[in-house]
Amino acid sequence: MKRRLQESENAQQEYKEKTKSVSLEERQNIVVQKLKESAQRATEAKSVRIKLEAEYAQIQAVGTNVQDLLVIPSVANDPSVKQIQLNLAKLEAEFATLKQRYLPKHPKYQQAESELTKWQSSLEEAILAVPRTIESALKSARAAEKSLDQALREQEDLALDLSKQQISYNVLAREVESDRTLYEAVVNRLKETTLTKELRASPIRVVQAAVAPERPFKPEKAKLMSRGLIGGLAVGILLALALNRIDNSLKTVDQAEEFLGLPVLAVIPQIRGIKARKNSLIVGEDSKARGAESFRTLRTALSLLGRKENRRTFLFTSALPEEGKTFCVVNFALSLAQESRRTLIVDCDLRRPSIEGILTDKDAPSPGVADYLAGLQDFKAVVQPTTHESLFYVPAGTKTPNAAELLGTTGLDGLIDEALLHFDRVIVDSAPIHAVSDTLLILNRIQTVCLVVRAWKTPRNSVRRAVQTLLELEAPLSGIILNSFPRSSTAGYGYYYDYSYRGKYYEKKA
Repeated sequence: MKRRLQESENAQQEYKEKTKSVSLEERQNIVVQKLKESAQRATEAKSVRIKLEAEYAQIQAVGTNVQDLLVIPSVANDPSVKQIQLNLAKLEAEFATLKQRYLPKHPKYQQAESELTKWQSSLEEAILAVPRTIESALKSARAAEKSLDQALREQEDLALDLSKQQISYNVLAREVESDRTLYEAVVNRLKETTLTKELRASPIRVVQAAVAPERPFKPEKAKLMSRGLIGGLAVGILLALALNRIDNSLKTVDQAEEFLGLPVLAVIPQIRGIKARKNSLIVGEDSKARGAESFRTLRTALSLLGRKENRRTFLFTSALPEEGKTFCVVNFALSLAQESRRTLIVDCDLRRPSIEGILTDKDAPSPGVADYLAGLQDFKAVVQPTTHESLFYVPAGTKTPNAAELLGTTGLDGLIDEALLHFDRVIVDSAPIHAVSDTLLILNRIQTVCLVVRAWKTPRNSVRRAVQTLLELEAPLSGIILNSFPRSSTAGYGYYYDYSYRGKYYEKKA
């Protein structure tokens, strides 16, 4: 058996030397890995080439029209084009300031006008240079794809050759393994036989069999269970106190009013399934809709703040993003529209607009606030209808990189004035206060400001800083709205007892 094992090992070694492969298993792993990498790179190169061809075809269809080229994403996102646009926007703002101070023949006026013309020419040149850059990149992508396809075919041929060599190598390897197993079995058997011959009889004998006890001496289960129960209760209480101290959010109506010194206008319950935009409209014709009564309560609370003519423009904002500000805007507006009041929603969150996505199924953005402020559209062109007869909206419009400058220079005065001529109520959805400064630039024409706070989540210090900021700017802050209030909470003026009772009452009537 030993001689046979040596012969099979020698045959395996000769085959390795013949094929010049130290280990076919490791080599196969390397070849397969390289084949996967080549296929991946070839696929990526093909994807790059297809993308560049599509962009180049789109540019070729447009031609040399600068305005049409600027609409194409690959041209609009070009670094040089974006930088020139930023510089041009800055110069236009400075030129607008100069126009208010100097006449056209003033040297500073003429210098600024000349520099503005120069940058506009630079923008056109940069836009026209992008197609040549994409064409050059397309040629490089085609050459790279061809080279990678050739390398992939060569790696496939190498893998096929290696598979053929692996067949013979596996046969030799199985023979070596079989001979080694038989050899080791015989050697072990011989050792066991020799050891058995040398063993002596054991001098130990059993006098009396051992008896198992009726019950264990340890552990004492009752004592351990009582200690564990007391210890777990103590740890749970300490953990609850620690978590309550760490959590610095606003949890109840009383706590919010006492900490901020402002009234809570309404409490919006936590509603499942509103993460999807199309499920955000919970105020409908059905009075039993979950959470719908909260917005009717909010409508009533705001109507009692003063005379109707002094409460026509509303602004909803929040301290931080993701607090349900837009959710409150659309449902409050719908509650006003149900009273046959012509209501207009103005989406002034120019950086992250979402009103149009909730109210309509449009894929492309419609002209809106940004287009109106830039002078590209008039008021009638930006007002869009909804499926509700008395509800209209103005979307954010074309995305602009200088939202704060646009709002600060132009303002919403003209838009609000025209809106009040055609609508009974105007509701403005603005950006979070701590995220950007856009909200602080449009407070001068607002009659009522509502601060949306997400219960059990928003840090109270963030809310207090937002309130201080609004009060320092003399904003007409009327109160706060506690949004996404947990239904399991027992504090809050009995809101959720009312909801539970109301649901049982309607079910009984039905």
